[in-house]
Amino acid sequence: MKVDETTFERKSAMLCFDFIEEILGTQGIKLKEAKFNGKSFQIHVEMKRKEHKCPVCEKATDWIHDYRTQRIKAGEANGYLLNIYYRKRRYKCQECGKQFYEENSFVGRYNE
Repeated sequence: MKVDETTFERKSAMLCFDFIEEILGTQGIKLKEAKFNGKSFQIHVEMKRKEHKCPVCEKATDWIHDYRTQRIKAGEANGYLLNIYYRKRRYKCQECGKQFYEENSFVGRYNE
């Protein structure tokens, strides 16, 4: 039986994505891209869009104000650097105008 290269690459990529999601240990994450440039692994992720509560007036909003990409240095894997690029959303409350970042479970404020 001949294995189609495209199918093999797609299945390999999906296994890689599943593994990366397991490493990050979070649900609700979307893996956008994974690259290897010879020196490091670059993983691009974002959270699935959902409604958030405003921290000031506590009204629900899903109005996106803008995005920011945050690099997370995740250490090394087999001697290669592992960098995660998290595209995080900043929401804007339609009631009070407060802008705030989405909640996530894998990186703290200021990459603590």
